[in-house]
Amino acid sequence: MLKFPVKSKKVKAVDLKLHYYYIMYEDKFLIKQRDDSFIWKKLYDFPESISQELEDFIVEEKTVHHKLTHKNLEISISKVILQDEKVFENYAQKHQLQITDYENSHQKSFPKPLENYLKKTFEN
Repeated sequence: MLKFPVKSKKVKAVDLKLHYYYIMYEDKFLIKQRDDSFIWKKLYDFPESISQELEDFIVEEKTVHHKLTHKNLEISISKVILQDEKVFENYAQKHQLQITDYENSHQKSFPKPLENYLKKTFEN
């Protein structure tokens, strides 16, 4: 009996929207490590929400499109610039976020779209 390859059904890519807040003070910014759930397990990223008090400090929004094997991502990044170091440090501590700078961020693994965002932000 001859066996022929069976064409498997293609998995349709899912559209997914993500929103990040790139919170910075001078040349430092806040990051967190993702857990084991969902995409980008254990990679570092930016906070996905902010408290009401920081919303006045959003200076720009960028949208990036990125394709994964079974996901079409639309990633919005809101840039939040803080002028007060104490507010920045207290926010990081209160929300269990790490403070880093671009040079030290190279020792962490970020999803490609966020890595590209950092590169454009610091190398232009």
